[in-house]
Amino acid sequence: MTVVALLAAGAGVWFLVRPVGGEEGTAIAPTAAPTAVTTASAGSGAGSSGGGDPTSGLAPPVRPAPVGPGGGKDGADPSSAPATTVTSVQTTTVSVDPMGGDRSDIACGSGYIVQIASELDEPTFRARVATLRANGTLPPDARWTQTSAGCPLFTTQANVYVLYSGPFDTWAAACPDRLGAPPDAFVKPTDPASVGAFLTCLCPADSTALPAITTVGERGVWVGELQRVLGAGLDYDVGPINASAGDPGHWGEYTEPTAAAVGRFQADQGLPVTRQVDATTWSRLRSARCG
Repeated sequence: MTVVALLAAGAGVWFLVRPVGGEEGTAIAPTAAPTAVTTASAGSGAGSSGGGDPTSGLAPPVRPAPVGPGGGKDGADPSSAPATTVTSVQTTTVSVDPMGGDRSDIACGSGYIVQIASELDEPTFRARVATLRANGTLPPDARWTQTSAGCPLFTTQANVYVLYSGPFDTWAAACPDRLGAPPDAFVKPTDPASVGAFLTCLCPADSTALPAITTVGERGVWVGELQRVLGAGLDYDVGPINASAGDPGHWGEYTEPTAAAVGRFQADQGLPVTRQVDATTWSRLRSARCG
């Protein structure tokens, strides 16, 4: 016997949709009253393969297909998988200052600065800044000025670009930036009467804690301090170390002429001539330069 169930026109029927992916069940009302027809064989019951409920006369509600790829492993129901959360991350690109920092002209008598680099024109200056940044020798508080502005602290007062950090209240306070700068950097006072003068971080340092310099070809910021103390401070010939056309220079490199200058200094001080800088040689250099 065939059973035909007709829904009266205008009568609303509510179905409860099973939750999918962890969502709460939602009652959905059809916009129109549909006519549902269910056909069952005589004698079919609740356990029949038709899946309908013969007592209600209505077709079973249809569950919406799950969103996303189906076909769970081993026959798993893909609708039971946890919901996927998509997070959008916004990234920001921070540009670097090609001049190395802000412009800040130096006031006379304001303390001490670290002179990091200087160049004759802006394109060359920017290229130097880029090199220092790539080498990790650009102090984070660096800034720039031109020698034609501010206090006349420089041997050339033409339109030269100068990268520096400071001013610092004390000589020793400038040394962390100096030791984080390239090997040819140096500390100088902001006193116009001291143009051309430099202050070495060897003076406030503990000579017993300084690194030994033993091998020709060795590089480091303390090699640069050694070269400036021997050459500019004590008038020993350390050889050609300044940059020139096609030659990046040898500041911070323990060259053969630098080692020879160390040997001459040791001989003058009555020390064993090892041409290596140990704690004793650092101490004598410190006394000779700093008093």
